[in-house]
Amino acid sequence: MRRLALAVLVCVACVGCGAAGSGGGTDAGAATTASTSATASASASPSVDPGTVVAVGQGPVGLAADSDGSVWVAQAGASSVSRIRGGKVDLEVKGIDVPLRLAAADGSVWATAFGTGELVRISATSGEVAQRIPVGKGAEGVTVGLGSVWVVAQDAGTLVRVDPATSAVAGTADIGIGARLVTTGGGAVWVSHYANGTVLRVDPTTMAVTTSPRICGGPQGIVAAANAVWVACTTDNVVVRLDPATWAAAARIITPTAPDGLVAGPDGRLRLVAQQGPTLVVIDPNTDAVVSEQALGVLPQLYDQANLAVAVTADATWVSSFSADAVHRVAAG
Repeated sequence: MRRLALAVLVCVACVGCGAAGSGGGTDAGAATTASTSATASASASPSVDPGTVVAVGQGPVGLAADSDGSVWVAQAGASSVSRIRGGKVDLEVKGIDVPLRLAAADGSVWATAFGTGELVRISATSGEVAQRIPVGKGAEGVTVGLGSVWVVAQDAGTLVRVDPATSAVAGTADIGIGARLVTTGGGAVWVSHYANGTVLRVDPTTMAVTTSPRICGGPQGIVAAANAVWVACTTDNVVVRLDPATWAAAARIITPTAPDGLVAGPDGRLRLVAQQGPTLVVIDPNTDAVVSEQALGVLPQLYDQANLAVAVTADATWVSSFSADAVHRVAAG
């Protein structure tokens, strides 16, 4: 998401210059209650119920579902993180420089700040910023698993391990410039390397890195289990299922244009967001088949100027729409 972040930084700077009194707002890192309307215009897609579209701040990218059913949103264009609860934005955390990705666990929300190269720890209860942890230039992917918080600093070419008990950096691994997202599964840490078209397996204890052969063009969203690793290949319009022991591609599933964010739902099925639309795709990992496709709009793909994400709660799937400044809620079932 290199081009997005640079463009957003310029855009935000220009907005600040043109708005009288724009520097007199809430202190950086402070949480505020939000009065954002619960719905955004769905006129671009008449088939979408406006009541299922939540208006958020400028340029939403990353999403994270919390255990209480809340959904957190990284608003890259607004340099803030918001919480959706009860179908509307009820909390906003300002002063996070180009937040891209989020992870929520154990009472904390972890946000990557691309602009400052930080991992920002936010209280899920109050929205207050608890810590700002330098992790390296181009902080993007983040996940919580195997007892640690894992962060990809794409422009520094490193994977950073953070101890959630102390908020201190506990280790780093060289993964090469251009990696994007990270997940855990099957006892390992997995990184999608967008620039090289590869997937990396990292030992969580030794931080040793094993790199796959080239898998596809533009790997981004990634899900890992004991017997399979799934990766969304944005420029190849496929989701690839990998054998984690051999790196063999066990399946290549054709998707709508520009597959991006990918998560596993509580039912075991994969949820994918394709940028064009955006479009929500459900994949059955047992049959390697697309179960459903649902267009949520008619917007064009983003061509790596930004990204989209997907998150799942008990009652819904949530999809960010960067260009619409909104998050779609698709009811379960």
